[in-house]
Amino acid sequence: MNRLENDIGCLALVLVGTLTCLGGSVPSPAVCVRACPEGAASARRLWNGISPRVKEWELGKRDETLKWFEDHQFGKTPMGRPADGKICGRSVEFTDSGLRIDITCGLPEGASAAHPVPVFLFRGMDEGVPTNSIRARGYASVRWAFAGKTEGVGDVAWGSSRALDWIASRPELDATRVAVVGYGPTALWTGARDERFAMVASCLSDDVNAGRTDDLVRLVAPRLVYLAAHSRAAWDAAHDLYSAYRLEGRMGCHCREGIHKLRPDDWEKFMDFADQHLKAPSTADSDAIARRIDASLADGSRAVTLTRNAAAADGAWHLTRAILVPDDFTLVFNGCRVELVDGVQDNLVRNAGAAEGTCQPNKGIRILGRNGAVLSGGRRNHYLPRRSGDPNGWRSVGILLCDVSDYEVGGFAMEETQCWAISQERCCRGHVHDIVFGSTDVMFNQDGVDVRKGCHDLVIENISGSTGDDAVALTAYRDPVGSAARYGMQIGGNATLGERDDVYNVTIRNVRAKSAGGHGVIRLLTCDGIKMHHITVDGVVDTASGNDKRPQATIRLGDVNYHKTRRCEMGEMHHIRVENVKASGPIAVWMKGPICDSSITHIEAIPGGRKYDITAPHERVTMD
Repeated sequence: MNRLENDIGCLALVLVGTLTCLGGSVPSPAVCVRACPEGAASARRLWNGISPRVKEWELGKRDETLKWFEDHQFGKTPMGRPADGKICGRSVEFTDSGLRIDITCGLPEGASAAHPVPVFLFRGMDEGVPTNSIRARGYASVRWAFAGKTEGVGDVAWGSSRALDWIASRPELDATRVAVVGYGPTALWTGARDERFAMVASCLSDDVNAGRTDDLVRLVAPRLVYLAAHSRAAWDAAHDLYSAYRLEGRMGCHCREGIHKLRPDDWEKFMDFADQHLKAPSTADSDAIARRIDASLADGSRAVTLTRNAAAADGAWHLTRAILVPDDFTLVFNGCRVELVDGVQDNLVRNAGAAEGTCQPNKGIRILGRNGAVLSGGRRNHYLPRRSGDPNGWRSVGILLCDVSDYEVGGFAMEETQCWAISQERCCRGHVHDIVFGSTDVMFNQDGVDVRKGCHDLVIENISGSTGDDAVALTAYRDPVGSAARYGMQIGGNATLGERDDVYNVTIRNVRAKSAGGHGVIRLLTCDGIKMHHITVDGVVDTASGNDKRPQATIRLGDVNYHKTRRCEMGEMHHIRVENVKASGPIAVWMKGPICDSSITHIEAIPGGRKYDITAPHERVTMD
């Protein structure tokens, strides 16, 4: 076995993509989280907001830990299928060594290429495996065994990976949702060495718990791990890293007594845990909403009201893809909760014409809430390891509107959005109002309301609560003329449309909010030749108090950074009216970009604070 060469590299890096799920994007639990090296141009931004513990682990400590186990315990395990490997009907064969791995597979009812199923994988020598129960629970059972004699944990880990190669060749099996099961360090080392395994389930004995088993568990992070053990020692010790990832729920454990052998109740707990994490999320709620929208278009009512979801135990609507709202349509959330399913990378709501590179105009859209309705980005970050935010693109926006006219959005709360809560691109004659935000900066770049280039004639009012980043931000930038098409956070792209990119006639009033991340409450930022003018900001109270993080400035006008081609020049930000501002931090108004023909009045700083911090030229600006 030691003669096998690593001729194709780490297969985990091949499988870092996502699974397409009905218009949304659902990440595989097996996604490798190795990030860009520190020297990459975008590395600093990718790691912005990541726990130092996770950063240390990802950028060196994990590799050091792997090497220690290779040098002192298990030996170096070859990665990848050797060139002489051949996947056959029920085996994997190697011509050079004469080695053969035999496979036995049991399928649950309904498994097919159209509906691939998750898998429990185990060695042939493991006894008492409840294969009937595994299949009855909706999993395939895959047993593998070497046809010849082998020895050592490293050999078993390599054999399990080759069995996973076989699984990946079978269309009725989902290779991105495989749980490897075994004893002691063997299963943990298998999962540590091959990050394609989505879950590791291991039965630990007392003598194992003292042998750096906690580090073996950490090597599985942030994927799923479940321990059946005589004590919680290894689970408790490794919990620090999962906590740093903010993924404590991906660890499971139960204590048991008796011999070092898996029992039926152990398997039941393994499957209970897998049911929560490995099974594909149901699309029932998203399908039901789509059917209701289609029916309302067919009967001409052009309206759908969602109340409490009677089909769900918690009464919530669980989305596996964005709700698409067509022209002249009213979508009402009445006293209900709507949230993204764990792991779904998509908007909560977007206009039906919004499509990357081919946006089509929509009009007359109304997205309204009543009676305490809540829209939530979900219960955890969906974008590892970079938390969330603009590196992940426009799908991380909660409500996304592009090229929409004559619309209304308001009357509900939004909690823990994966990035910006509401983003508008090239929209006009819109009214965004009465939104209560509940984001706590646990994810990166949790702005409240964002207005992008090309927006005009908007009213944004009655905004409250807590955002991770700016509560209301007007940000306009674009790529150089002739640049290749890029989208990122703007589904409409960053192409240049001349004066059509300008942002103007926007009123922002009655904003009582705080930024949990210590950013501004209101931000106006333009650059790259885009003009921003005739903007009114009236009635802003920064509600941070007590031990809340205070913003550097409540109102931020312009910046020396955040441009693609050039900074804003004098005359490009003009006729800005800011009044009735109450700060909670050291600076009320921060002017970092040139501005003219404007007024900033009725500004209240905190005792000992400053009304203004001005480092940019200004002309014909009235300040009190």
